[in-house]
Amino acid sequence: DDSDDFEIISDPAYPGQWRVNGNYIEQVAKMTHWEYPEAVERFGRQLDALGIAAELQRRGAVDGDLVMVDKFDFDFAPGMTNAYIPYELLEKDKMYAEQELTGGMLVDEPEAWRPFKSGGYLDDDSDELVGFGEFDDWDMLDEAEIEEFKYEEDDDVWQA
Repeated sequence: DDSDDFEIISDPAYPGQWRVNGNYIEQVAKMTHWEYPEAVERFGRQLDALGIAAELQRRGAVDGDLVMVDKFDFDFAPGMTNAYIPYELLEKDKMYAEQELTGGMLVDEPEAWRPFKSGGYLDDDSDELVGFGEFDDWDMLDEAEIEEFKYEEDDDVWQA
């Protein structure tokens, strides 16, 4: 029999329950070692590859619905690619994707770098500092500023 020959049955009296019939998928289910997460993950990939998962979703199956294949049953988990990833992390990842955040994490904007978090010369004398300009070059005092500059009586003067 062809691997894409399958039938999906649902009974409206039992919502959230689906039975999948087909010689190939039933044989795959019989050969699956259900006690190993890797084997369950492989079975899920088989459902995807055969189009069974997509057909279940098209018919209204949602995450957590009961799916039965031959004498085996399992919770439907569309899009779960790794059985080792806890459900809570998948939900957080989905939340981040819905918020269209890059990288899947909430990242605060970094603060501008400063040598001290608070205090220090940046808080005391920030108006008097001359630093890098917008072109990553030192802002130099021009001649007019040099002529205007006068030492105050309490200014510290450092000399090399």
